[in-house]
Amino acid sequence: MLALFVRARVAAILAAFCAATAAPAHADAIPPPAGLRPVQNRQDCAFVSSITSAACDAAVRAGKLQLLWDEPQGKIDGYKIFRVDGQRHVLVSRSTNGITPAFSLIVKPRDGWKGKCYTVAAYAGSNQSADSAEYCVAAAAIATQKLLGADRLASLVHWTVPSLYKGCRGYAPAGQLSPRQVFSMTQQSGYTSFFPWLAGFTDPELVGSTRQLNVAFAGVQAYSLTTGVDGNFVTSCPANGNTIAGYAEVTARTGIDFNLRGLAGHKVYSATLSLDSPQALRNAGAKFLIANGYSCATSLAVAQSAWWKAGEMPYIPQGQASFGLAAVPSLALDVTPIVSLWAGNNDNGDYGFILRSHLEDGSPVQSFACMTKYANPRLNVVYF
Repeated sequence: MLALFVRARVAAILAAFCAATAAPAHADAIPPPAGLRPVQNRQDCAFVSSITSAACDAAVRAGKLQLLWDEPQGKIDGYKIFRVDGQRHVLVSRSTNGITPAFSLIVKPRDGWKGKCYTVAAYAGSNQSADSAEYCVAAAAIATQKLLGADRLASLVHWTVPSLYKGCRGYAPAGQLSPRQVFSMTQQSGYTSFFPWLAGFTDPELVGSTRQLNVAFAGVQAYSLTTGVDGNFVTSCPANGNTIAGYAEVTARTGIDFNLRGLAGHKVYSATLSLDSPQALRNAGAKFLIANGYSCATSLAVAQSAWWKAGEMPYIPQGQASFGLAAVPSLALDVTPIVSLWAGNNDNGDYGFILRSHLEDGSPVQSFACMTKYANPRLNVVYF
């Protein structure tokens, strides 16, 4: 009984001595980084720093894993990334603060990402924090890139009946002409070869105060006419040399719709709508000449309803993307916000896009015309 008491007494004395002589807590102890997570959007890349955000964006599109975290308070020299799955604790990356702060690109292991887990620790000189909470790689941490072709495509042309300014022997004086007749009056244009659908129409359907050509609902081509054919159409009268001149406001809207159901449940990082513009017709005085690689559209809007059923193309005025006429072989437009919204809503409310000209909203410009025959509409989506 005495031996047990002495042993307990000695143990208590030793414990007290150890407590009294223990080193005090280091005044410069670094708290561990928090919020270790994968890059998931453009805001994450911007969070990294303006210096490395471009590299971050390129890595997302290349399908690479990038981790970021919240920096602890205090002076930090840099960070160390450890792989910690399978009872290992292996340094895989080391960064210097100020160059790539709170961010690291992780090299893909030879056997893939499945089951791989990582932590991060901060250091200042020889002082190092404890590890952060671990992050184990999930499938949604790596971006996927998908190129979608148009599911529906159509062009709708509105035609305001022209009037003739001057009569001419052998021709009717002021009156109404069909698109084919007016285009045939234009010198050196080659309209029917450029827009084959013109040859099949003699008198468009009257819709309200305008005449409407329901064009290309077979989805063969996408067309865009800015203020349309608001130029002067001039031809010589064969009988007496007088001329007749007429003008008409012709505008076209192109509807483009993509099937986004495959994006349901995913986070959209970026979405770019592209259309090739290999050829356009532009006027030079009374002559309409072909220009290679020119885009005449000036506005992209969100469709308001199922235009492929209704035969009309109403659009939502708010949030249109406006841009200028451009000598480009391909038109590329950032549509990330609306595609992200549609994807998050399981593609409900998605009626696609309306490509148009904002010039159709004003009075005709009688000396201007620009028409592009677009091809190969596509949507490039990067998502997690």
